[in-house]
Amino acid sequence: MFFFLPWGHDQPVYERPWLTYSLVLACTIVFLFTWSSEQRAEQALDLSVEHVGSVLDEHPDARVRLTVQGLPRRIEELLTPLIETKEHRVHTSGDAELETAVRELVAALNRMPAFAYGFQPGAPRAGRALSHMFVHADVFHLLGNMLFLWLAGGVLECFWRRWAYALLYFASGFAGLLAHIASSPSSLTPVIGASGAIAGLLGAFVVGYPRTRIKVAWLLLIWFPPFWGTWRVPAWVLIPLWAGVELVSAYLGSEDSGVAHWAHVGGFACGALVAWVARRSNLIATDAGRDEVPAEIAKVERREPQVRSVAPLPREQQAAALPLPPPREERAPSLPPRATRPIEVEAIELTSSSDDDDVIER
Repeated sequence: MFFFLPWGHDQPVYERPWLTYSLVLACTIVFLFTWSSEQRAEQALDLSVEHVGSVLDEHPDARVRLTVQGLPRRIEELLTPLIETKEHRVHTSGDAELETAVRELVAALNRMPAFAYGFQPGAPRAGRALSHMFVHADVFHLLGNMLFLWLAGGVLECFWRRWAYALLYFASGFAGLLAHIASSPSSLTPVIGASGAIAGLLGAFVVGYPRTRIKVAWLLLIWFPPFWGTWRVPAWVLIPLWAGVELVSAYLGSEDSGVAHWAHVGGFACGALVAWVARRSNLIATDAGRDEVPAEIAKVERREPQVRSVAPLPREQQAAALPLPPPREERAPSLPPRATRPIEVEAIELTSSSDDDDVIER
């Protein structure tokens, strides 16, 4: 079995990416909140499932006339046989009790974070188009997204205007959501996660900094001990390869895979397009620190130079710190007229004054 994980790159970053810090912190706080609420919601859901089972034990012939869509597979397998499909059926005494238990089960399911804050294409809500970007299914989902957000977002925030970076992030998230809605317009399965927005950052990254070498750690598990190592792969190779795999998976996959591949494709396309337009318009710095010159609007030139007050030095140090006068231009001595015989010169003794001892080393 073969695993690989990008963990760094060689693109320099010149200041603190505070907005990226804030996005990572916001997603982490939301995850901690939803994780605690999900534990309580799962306990309530388990109790509701047990309640439905106890009602069926007492009233095996009880049925309900409810139609519930968008249920998880295990809940759908439980409720599908209980739905009454006959038009003329004699109601039993357990029908009302079973219907109450099923309604409680659906209410407990709707309190799950994925259903409470995720976006359902078949039942759209405007607020959830934003909230779904900050909710994650589990800790591995969170860590994977935050790793890519850290790697790509830190570079983009350094060389883009901060407001433009924020606009790119959320525009890519909405574009990914629109792509997912177009692929499954009637689906009631909630979509959650910041993958669409982060895919947009990857698209902008490969357009702006294609020659960046990405550090990839790999692990080969065939026998013990395993083999591992690191690669350095150019961004223009690795990121488009990932986007191609997502595109193929989107065409071949299904909703049951649990991954919104079309959201990744839509977010990546949005980020790449925005970065291409910005690069053509010379609105962003590209390949800073390498061969190309950053644009005037680059973020590294955003701050005004700061004037700092410096305490005066003692008089002795001030004299030593004064700049040296420019050296005098030395001219080659004029040659004496050619003589027919050698000229005899008396020996001259060279002396040095004390002033020549004060030398400033640079």
